[in-house]
Amino acid sequence: MNAGDAFLCPAKDEHLWMVISDPAADADHVVIVNLTSWKQGGNDSSGIVNTGEHPFVRHRSFVYYGGAKVDPLSHLKRLRTSGGLVLEDPLSEELLARIRLGAESSRWIPSFARQVLVDQGLIDVDP
Repeated sequence: MNAGDAFLCPAKDEHLWMVISDPAADADHVVIVNLTSWKQGGNDSSGIVNTGEHPFVRHRSFVYYGGAKVDPLSHLKRLRTSGGLVLEDPLSEELLARIRLGAESSRWIPSFARQVLVDQGLIDVDP
């Protein structure tokens, strides 16, 4: 799996998950986030994704930075092999860059996920 890969975990939920770190730089710490339906009020507006920006997105959504996870690449590969992870179309470079920028400005992203992105030089320490 690579930065920008998108996938579903059908047994877990219906959300589109995305790799936003660089697994080639650190295979032990891969940052993934998901898209969640936009509801008026109470959403993190740092990562809004609209219809047409990815084939999976059928209505306004936002990146749920607060639910970011860090998994080893080996775990994600095992899930894929077992059918627990189903690849979707990857993110465009532009969308991946925007999602990373949103991670930099989001106050909700967990510190451990933020630190992986900082360590890889993908976001700044202090936005």
